[in-house]
Amino acid sequence: MDFQRKYYQESNPKDSVNPIANALFLWTLPFVRRGQRTNLGPDDLFRVLPSDESKGLSDRLERLKN
Repeated sequence: MDFQRKYYQESNPKDSVNPIANALFLWTLPFVRRGQRTNLGPDDLFRVLPSDESKGLSDRLERLKN
């Protein structure tokens, strides 16, 4: 069964940060601040990066396993 809820998701801030901010995880600060003010829900999550999507990762795992 393929369950998917459709939420509006903001683009992932990791896509557009410079290497220093990426290395220091500075792109997570707005998300952490939002979590301190309110409870986070599924609609607060960012869009998944294409490199982190499960289809690509599972295909890669299958190739490495065989």
